[in-house]
Amino acid sequence: MSTTCADALELASKVGLLMETVREKDNDGVPRSWLEPSASDDELGISLTVWRAAAGSLSKNATKVALVFGDGKATATEASSICSETLGQCEELETARYVAASSGAGAPLKELVDASTRQILMAMKTLATALHSKKSDGSSEAGVVWEVAEIALKLPKSNRAAYRRKFLTWSAELKDSLDEFKDMLKGDDDDEENTVNDFDDFDDADFSKYATTEDETAAKQCLGLLEAIGMTYRRSLLALDDRGKKGDFKAIADLYTIVKRLKASATAAAEELYPPLDKNDLIAKVDALDAIFADLRNAVDLKSKDRDLPALWDSRLEGTRAALRALDDDDDEERR
Repeated sequence: MSTTCADALELASKVGLLMETVREKDNDGVPRSWLEPSASDDELGISLTVWRAAAGSLSKNATKVALVFGDGKATATEASSICSETLGQCEELETARYVAASSGAGAPLKELVDASTRQILMAMKTLATALHSKKSDGSSEAGVVWEVAEIALKLPKSNRAAYRRKFLTWSAELKDSLDEFKDMLKGDDDDEENTVNDFDDFDDADFSKYATTEDETAAKQCLGLLEAIGMTYRRSLLALDDRGKKGDFKAIADLYTIVKRLKASATAAAEELYPPLDKNDLIAKVDALDAIFADLRNAVDLKSKDRDLPALWDSRLEGTRAALRALDDDDDEERR
């Protein structure tokens, strides 16, 4: 193995080890600031500034690495130098990530920085591995490093922005799920695409339609309940912002944990709405939703001048449970 190839292999190996440290370290998810921290005298602000600088340096250095190794003419000194410089930048990126996680990054911000760090390190490892194997000149792999580094540079710069981004993502995901089932109930589906007809045993199967009108009613009621979950996101985000302005950071983490549980429970409930419906599973999912909603209504004032969410929830919950009770256990075979 040539010296230059050995340098590329060593770089890939050490970057891989750095990736493992990203998985091993965690924090308690309690933020220590709300608005954008100072880049000069706040530990979180300083670490995020260093982290972005390292990401930007790696973006530029990836091209240099590809140029040095790509034509196969690099001297041992050149190869060792560029690999050492790149590894140093990777270590700086990971160290800054760790400091940010330990210095007040709330759960959403930490999650974003962790994921972006892994993406950059993975892209750099892939570049080094490709150059070692000589299966590529590294130009396309360097392009990937640049792309993920650019994404990193656009991440939120404060806990407040990171929480907002997370809640908007949850809202969009829930809306997409609700739209899918609403289209299904309206019959806006492609029969040719959704009907299994390649094998005799499945000639009459269509997993995009509900078997009975009772199933449709139950599905609609469940969707109404999930819509109410979506309405809680805005109220919860406003409550987080209020806590952040007051510096009540433990309360932010506690509330976020409740809403995160609610989101996961809503996702699980939505997955049960694909035909055929399972009455008992749906009842269990609705009960789980209600239990978490109870925690949320105890933590946040869900009433506004425009809407009384607790009353809306109770009303829709009653309708949903009535619709689920109306599903006849004897019809389970028909649904299947």
